[in-house]
Amino acid sequence: MGGFVPTIHVFTRIGFSLATWFALFHSALKSGERASVEEDSGRIEFRSREEVELFLKGRPREWAEILAARAALRALPLLVQLFAQTPRTRSSAPGDIFLIFLRSAALPWLAALVPSSSHALRLAAGPVATSAARAAAAFALSPGPGRVAVRAAARTAATAAAAAAAITDADSSSTAAAATAAYVAYSYDAARLRSHGRADILRTVPLWGENEGVGTIDAGWAKLIEQLWRLEGAGDWDGVWINWYEAVRDGRAPWGLPRAAGEQILIVAMLWPQAEWNKGFVHINKRIAGLIEAARAEQSPPPEPDPGPGPVLAATPVGFETVATPPTVSERNDPMQISLHQSVLRRMRRLDPEIVRVLNTHRLLHAEYVDYASFVSNDLADIDVPTIWSIGGALVEVIGKLEERYDRARVSGRLADLEELPDEAILANLTQLARDHAAFVMGFAQGRDLAARAATLRQLGGNPDEQSRRAKAVLAPMLSAAGLLAERASRMIGMIDRALDVPDEKTHMILGAATAVATRSVVSFGRAVAPLLPHALVVGAAVGSPLDVGMKLSGDPNWESLRAAMLYLRDNADALASFASHDHVMRRWLEWLIDQIKLHGSSIDDDVDRAGSRR
Repeated sequence: MGGFVPTIHVFTRIGFSLATWFALFHSALKSGERASVEEDSGRIEFRSREEVELFLKGRPREWAEILAARAALRALPLLVQLFAQTPRTRSSAPGDIFLIFLRSAALPWLAALVPSSSHALRLAAGPVATSAARAAAAFALSPGPGRVAVRAAARTAATAAAAAAAITDADSSSTAAAATAAYVAYSYDAARLRSHGRADILRTVPLWGENEGVGTIDAGWAKLIEQLWRLEGAGDWDGVWINWYEAVRDGRAPWGLPRAAGEQILIVAMLWPQAEWNKGFVHINKRIAGLIEAARAEQSPPPEPDPGPGPVLAATPVGFETVATPPTVSERNDPMQISLHQSVLRRMRRLDPEIVRVLNTHRLLHAEYVDYASFVSNDLADIDVPTIWSIGGALVEVIGKLEERYDRARVSGRLADLEELPDEAILANLTQLARDHAAFVMGFAQGRDLAARAATLRQLGGNPDEQSRRAKAVLAPMLSAAGLLAERASRMIGMIDRALDVPDEKTHMILGAATAVATRSVVSFGRAVAPLLPHALVVGAAVGSPLDVGMKLSGDPNWESLRAAMLYLRDNADALASFASHDHVMRRWLEWLIDQIKLHGSSIDDDVDRAGSRR
């Protein structure tokens, strides 16, 4: 019994807090003076329970609820003592008592975060508060007199970490460190609330962050998990409450579901009649597990869209790169294709020394030509047909606009306009190159398929400027996304993006090329990241780290490219939805994919080198 007395002494304080913080559901906060911890510097540093109370006076009720809930959630691992000590009179099994306190923590958490259900949740708190008080009393823990919400929240925050020392019989210095960590975390929560002005900002904030002094809390949670696994229905403890607590602790959505779906499941469970909860933890856990499985079934991925013909991209360690789709054997051996290929190469040999002369006067033309030349291989077998069709369309677009300007200037007789254009010999060679290119790519089956798709796009009608704007809104962010594209893919997409900047009405060829490249790129990103999301999440969670660290630790050599793809898809959700508005299958798949990225990747913005390593 050596450590029993100090353990109960400290644990009584946390039991008192867990029972009394339900007062927050029944206490309207009155206006009052602001806490002295709020200074012009904007910093909040709580040092006592009274300072917390003073800060909460006059604040929205949800602030007290979310602070109380997070404080109680920090304290839950300490309830391992339910399994370690035997009360004089036991009215319930430890699993049932722990379930009461879990419900105690979940009620204010949900009430603060889901306003549409807060009234019903607050009404449900009465019998739960009674059950919590009885559970505390059963273990010789005095629930104490009622307190207003602010005092309940403050007391829980002040005692949660300090009580952790009793789990391992820590000395006074470690107790002080744990108490300091609790105040630091509570101060951090309060600063976030004051800065953003709403409770739901704390939904994605980890309970402890980078604070020191939480090792004893982690130790208590590890021991508690061991005890829960020994109970009947251990799988449901793991799949329901252990998963939920660790997700909330780390600022993630639980159960592999969108956050709103997970919260709705818990709200439904919280509002079951008390008679249902009285049936015990095995019954309740199994019912909640059933709701989770049903929700997961509804979240099954929709069918992937058919991206149609076009360039293929694949993840590499240095970004997504084009994957060559060469001609068929018969096409490579076709005398006509061989002849057309040689015509393109001869025309480019004539243009190579001349195109340098337009570098300063026609930068767009020079850039498009140089990029096109980098894709035209001397070996017909190495030609990437979809890519050469797409980038050739961009070059043809620029040349076509120059031809139109030249014809207008010649008809009008305005010498000044003619002087702004490349000289006639260069333009003639460029025009012939455009014709040679068109004949060459149309000799490939893939080229004809792409041309047919572009023609279909034209027949569908619509505003070409709007089509151009939507495609550019998808393509341009790819070029600025760090680590997303490798060299050749960046060249290809850059050519299409530049061609969309050419003034005047866009031709169906460039719009078709832009649509094909954008569609194939986006689908390539999605296909690459979708299968990895759950696995990377599991790996990351195993070490208490963000998703991007989980991807790194999962051993995929392309993890940086995949992370860049997730960021691109998430951050350009609106542009992608607009781009896919004409394709129901693609739109639905993108919506699902981006929801999954937001669900699993809430922390992919975190610095990888700074990512947590608490566990």
